[in-house]
Amino acid sequence: MNVTPEIVRAEMDHRIERARRSAELGQARAYRRARRALLRNAREHPGSGPAATVNGAPLAA
Repeated sequence: MNVTPEIVRAEMDHRIERARRSAELGQARAYRRARRALLRNAREHPGSGPAATVNGAPLAA
């Protein structure tokens, strides 16, 4: 089989695209995992979030 520069370039482009998609998928999974953990923590500990502020001053309870 003759390997031409075009074949090599096409193969490398293909591998780069697969790696990019894999990285994007990994980032999306990490985002969903972090979001689920954040929501789970908020349900388990209601009111434990940051104090509400109005114009930089703490909101009176």
